[in-house]
Amino acid sequence: MLQKRDIKKYLPLIIVLIAMMLPDVAMAQNRYRVGVCDWMVLKRQKLGEFKLAKELGCDGLEMDMGGLGKRDSFDNKMRQPEMARKFRHTADSLGIEVGAVAMSGFYGQSFARKKSWRWLVEDCLNTMDVMDATVAFLPLGGCGNNWTDSLPLRREIVERLHEAGEMAHRRGKVIGIDTPLDAKGNKRLLREIGSKGIKIFYKLQTAVEHRRDISKDLRKLGGDNICAIHASVAPPRQGDGHAGSEAYARQDGMVGMALRGEEPQRDRRAQREEELWREREISEGNIRQGENRQIRTYR
Repeated sequence: MLQKRDIKKYLPLIIVLIAMMLPDVAMAQNRYRVGVCDWMVLKRQKLGEFKLAKELGCDGLEMDMGGLGKRDSFDNKMRQPEMARKFRHTADSLGIEVGAVAMSGFYGQSFARKKSWRWLVEDCLNTMDVMDATVAFLPLGGCGNNWTDSLPLRREIVERLHEAGEMAHRRGKVIGIDTPLDAKGNKRLLREIGSKGIKIFYKLQTAVEHRRDISKDLRKLGGDNICAIHASVAPPRQGDGHAGSEAYARQDGMVGMALRGEEPQRDRRAQREEELWREREISEGNIRQGENRQIRTYR
């Protein structure tokens, strides 16, 4: 046990060590920002999304472009100058950043088959200008499960993504895509696309569903190929032997993950978020299987 004289002796060294550690601690806490997806908290393009994000203690949010369905355009309020002004003013007044703009309509519509895809991408880029966002989210779920192995379909997707990426890059923006591929497959796909305007919007749920080691997959993919991360929560499937996971925003601005059954220490913001998810599940009892709770971490 250290005596008083020992403490005095080593005090300068202790102070130096703490001083050396502080920048790393500060950097770890400020390196990533956390946001919530507005469509997952029933606030898709609603002014109340900024207040809710503030209450949850988020740094920002991911704004959706609005519904798409079989229409040629998103149900996007940001095309209306007055609405765009109100949204931007509300975001600025509350100090909530729009970290990304999502084209979630492509979960249900094929990016490879949609004839109006150029207009949809352009509309998204314009909305990003309004909200001063630099990252877009483009899921490829609507393309089906076999596009990665179907040469004609894959070629069409690659060509469209290259053009979309160049559209984004010319405007200083990046489009993040969500694919079912692992790190090796995603890196190969990015090489095929060949545009600096396309990166991976990494989705933790996708990795879990394919039983991948998330840490290894992220390291193999590399930070330069990732523009943002979706941290998701999906209910466990019956009989699969896997527990569900819970994502919650901590006070240090990072995202914590815990298996169901464990009891993580929750702060008030985490408890509030959990209550919101429960309210959402009750109000959307008929929500389609596979839709899940998400928060977004972005640089």
